[in-house]
Amino acid sequence: MITFKKIVDLFEEIVSKHFQLQVFQSGELSEIDPNKLDQQDFPLLFLQPGAVSIDVRTLDYTFNVFILTQVLDDETGINDAYSQTLLMMQDVIAEFRQILSSS
Repeated sequence: MITFKKIVDLFEEIVSKHFQLQVFQSGELSEIDPNKLDQQDFPLLFLQPGAVSIDVRTLDYTFNVFILTQVLDDETGINDAYSQTLLMMQDVIAEFRQILSSS
């Protein structure tokens, strides 16, 4: 059985190995204080736990996964930011699946 802690640790490991992602955090999204983050903290992967469904032999976890980045105030580069964060999310999902399938 994969525990909650194991899932969080897997995401942290994925971020630490990713060539673009800089920081991993988990918890409630409202806990992020943008004023305490520097430019080098982005892109940031944030893992927010959701509901857990408990069955006889399984636990089904729900997580919201966010990749946060910065754009200029005039939103210059927003399309590039969307594109890059979606590519990073694809990397994270592929790596997560790879790790689970080899466990």
